Amino acid sequence: MKKVLLSGFYVLCLLFVEINLVQAQRIAPFLLFGEVPGDVDNWNVKISSELRENGFSVIGNYNPARRGDLSVIVITSSELQEIAASLYDKSMMVGALRIGIRKTNDSVAISMLNPEYQFNAWLGADMPIAADTLMNVANKAIRVLASLSMEPVYSGGVMKATHLRFFRYAPDEALFSQAIPLAQFKSFDEAIEHIEAQWKNVSDELSLVFRIVEPQTQKAVFGIALHGKMASDALILPVLGYDYMTILPYEIIVERENVWMLPVGYRFTFAFPELGSDQYKKLKEMSANIEESIKQLVH
Repeated sequence: MKKVLLSGFYVLCLLFVEINLVQAQRIAPFLLFGEVPGDVDNWNVKISSELRENGFSVIGNYNPARRGDLSVIVITSSELQEIAASLYDKSMMVGALRIGIRKTNDSVAISMLNPEYQFNAWLGADMPIAADTLMNVANKAIRVLASLSMEPVYSGGVMKATHLRFFRYAPDEALFSQAIPLAQFKSFDEAIEHIEAQWKNVSDELSLVFRIVEPQTQKAVFGIALHGKMASDALILPVLGYDYMTILPYEIIVERENVWMLPVGYRFTFAFPELGSDQYKKLKEMSANIEESIKQLVH
């Protein structure tokens, strides 16, 4: 009897340690893979080719702020899309991974929005459901980038996984789960058709970077480049830093007949645990303009 009690106590201790380790887990928002000789265009081709050979699809490639010295590659895979579509509230956000290429003198710097950070932020309490499978896919992409450059360095500060899943920069800011409703259509198909048809009408202010559409689960996500005078990637990047351009592009989310966007105050702060008050103030000043610009896609 005594032996059984000790075994039970031992198991409880292990569980307590494991729970506390998970709670204490700290994650950085960005991965920096160092600098390699060459130019942006050549590395775009090289990285895209290697990723395709390893089972990924390149679904977007654009120059933030329309600058040739900056590039973001957006990738997905059939496995990643399938997992994202099978999960819950606004889960298609995790279907796209982002890689950055930035010109630095005679070299380029390669970076990535850390998938683990992204998954925790955008899946919240649902992250443990698919964590292993998601990270298997993400780690394959990370290994490809590391093989082309060097092992990543974590950057941008750190945040506990448990805090990240319910992140808000300030008490009056919205959570990820409190997305802004943009429009409601009669059906999922009508929502997608309207958005697809609208790009030509908003081309001066918005352009499409990527799309993932899953008709079976009636979920979709669109990545959007901002070009407006009052709402643009060119205004956002100097505030957040060019090393961290993989925070872009912005997104709209479609689920069934509903179209949503993340609150600007959440979307541009979640990946910056060390964001300063001056930076936050500048982002807040852009919030209404960014929201109004994106609304053009559904009105």
